[in-house]
Parts: sequence; structure tokens; C-alpha cells
Amino acid sequence: MCLQLWLPTTEGVASRSSEESLHTKYEIAMKTTSFEHFCEEVRRTIDGTLSQSPSHIKNPLRQFLLPDEEHINTHVLQQYINKPELQTLLTQYFSNTQNAFELCARLLKSTHHARMSYRAIRDINFRLQSTNFDFQEEECRRIRGEFKLFVEQENPFGQAAQFDEICNSLEELNQLPELRPENKPKFFWVAEKQSAQLDGAARGIYVLKNHLKTTRVLVAGLYDVVENTKTIMGVCLAREDEVYPLQQVGKLLERNDSGFGQRFDEIEEQGCLCLRNINRARMLLLQIHH
Repeated sequence: MCLQLWLPTTEGVASRSSEESLHTKYEIAMKTTSFEHFCEEVRRTIDGTLSQSPSHIKNPLRQFLLPDEEHINTHVLQQYINKPELQTLLTQYFSNTQNAFELCARLLKSTHHARMSYRAIRDINFRLQSTNFDFQEEECRRIRGEFKLFVEQENPFGQAAQFDEICNSLEELNQLPELRPENKPKFFWVAEKQSAQLDGAARGIYVLKNHLKTTRVLVAGLYDVVENTKTIMGVCLAREDEVYPLQQVGKLLERNDSGFGQRFDEIEEQGCLCLRNINRARMLLLQIHH
């Protein structure tokens, strides 16, 4: 099931009908689509952009965001023109969670591209072994060229500070009076059902924030690993007439191969988990008027 088919069409459909369609498709998708299948759909979507630089790609994962921006603007916010407090809450909630979604989407794209780059330098080790260290000048030049390319590329895992900013924005949102249980009875527009849904939305923020903090730790750890690898390669490049440094870097890549791959897997899984939980949190708040 392609996740972009979860979204309902809005043309010629009444607002309540559209809401029911959205919720129905969301519930069906959550029940019938496994997390593994979701991750596979994300990878397949990113695979279609591998020939492009990550910085020049439109967000291909936007299709997975539920509900989408158009649906919010046309079927949600317009209903609360006469309830500015609730409209402001909805606007902040959907804006902050969309920012979180886009940050995780960028991380997943960067991770996918970084995995491809690392495979290229990992394969160098096999070339070093295959020659039994009897290096030809042309082969050494090619290996150093790949090292140079890896060193000069921007570290794709420099988003730790951005995750801190997103978590802070969610924390501020969670402190709004409308989402604090002790303050909800003071608001005349909060019916019993709406109050329950707002409780759910607050819990959604709490869960999402914890997932984002976990992702931030993984991102920071992989950033350090990439920087250390770059430093070692830089030393190797500075000794351009020596074969021994190439041999040592090859051995290092061999030792780190499984650990590096595991870190990529962890970040991809955590990123996909964040996308799923962002959608859950957004749908929870959407139900306050359903």
C-alpha cells in the first residue's frame, strides 16, 4: 500500500465527509501496514532520488505526512475562525510537528546518501587486499581520490542542534494552557470529548519528544564517527607518497564496517519511527473536532 494513497481527495467533498475519509484511511493504514513495510516504502521513495544531491531534492517524503498541509488549511483551521484560542493551538501544533517531520525526512535522505558514500570507501579495503599491498601508482591515486571526496563532503549528521530546537518548540507547545490538564476546565470551548482528545494530543507530544531526543543522540554519535574517519583520511592524504597509511586506513574500515552499518540501520529505523509517531500525534489533535 503506497502511503500517498491514504490521503482523501477534497474536491467536491463536504468538510465532515472529508474528515471521516481521512480518519478511515488512517485507521486502515495503521492496522494493515506493518512498520517494516512503512520503512520499505520510505527507502523506495528515497532510492528514486539517489542521482540527485540531497540539498537539491524537493522533499520526496512529504507524501507520507498526515494530514497534509492543504487538508489542514482547508478543512481544519477554517472551522475555528470564531475560536481564535483553538485555531492558534491547532496552527502551532501542526506547524511544529510538520517541522519535526521535515527534519526527520532530511535526516533519512542524508543517511541514505551517506550509506552509499561509505560503501564506496568501504570497498577500498577489498581493493587493498586484492593487490596484496603491491600497489600500482594508478590504484593508489584512485584510492586517495575517493578519500579526498569523502573528506571534502559535508558531514551529513550535523543536525543535532536542530533536534534540540524542535524538542524545545514541542516543550513550549506542551506548556500552553490549553494542553495542561489543570487549566482545561477554565476554557468554555473545551467539551468533555475535546478535553480527552487534547489530553491525547499532549501525550502525543510527550512520546514524540522522547523519540526525537533518542534520534538526536544517534545523530550526534554518528557525526563524531564520520569526523574521526575524516581526520584519519586527512592524515593519510597528507602523506601522499606513502603506501603504509593507505593500508592502515583499509584495516580501520574493515574493523569499523559492521559498527558503521549498524549505526546507519539504527538511525533509519529511528527516523521512520519518528515519522510514524508524528502522524499519530497529528491525527490525535485532529480528532478534537471530529
